[in-house]
Amino acid sequence: MKINGSISTGNVITLATVLLTFALGYGKLQVSTKNVAKELDKKADRELVEIKLEYIQRDLNEIKSMLKEEKWQKK
Repeated sequence: MKINGSISTGNVITLATVLLTFALGYGKLQVSTKNVAKELDKKADRELVEIKLEYIQRDLNEIKSMLKEEKWQKK
């Protein structure tokens, strides 16, 4: 079957398949990009919490040592 004398049905089907494949691939890429961004945000948040925890632990150790020194000075 010919459409306008030069475009066959096979050409239309091939073009439609290529366009559909492109659209699906683009959509999948967008979803993958969003998932990677979410994972990076989670990792960045976890690293920030770990850094804050290290500072808190360091400060706590300093307070403990100051309390021990004060206790020894009172005796």
